[in-house]
Amino acid sequence: MVRMTDDNLERRNTPGCAVSTVIGILIPILYFLSSGPVVWMDKHGWLPSPQIASAFFYPLTWLSRQHIAFEAIILWYLDLWI
Repeated sequence: MVRMTDDNLERRNTPGCAVSTVIGILIPILYFLSSGPVVWMDKHGWLPSPQIASAFFYPLTWLSRQHIAFEAIILWYLDLWI
């Protein structure tokens, strides 16, 4: 029977924790950044239904209504794509 020491447990959990942290940070950033290309595609008529994109990005819309600073940031970013 193999006994797990504290060192073994720490080494085993570190990569998983690091990957989870990176994913937890990257997913929201990529979600935010993907809104720009979607606005561009909508403006150029490449989206079959703009309502789908609107529903998908509703959390950003909600957040911008709650925080003026975030609204300024997202409007600045989306203006880059228009």
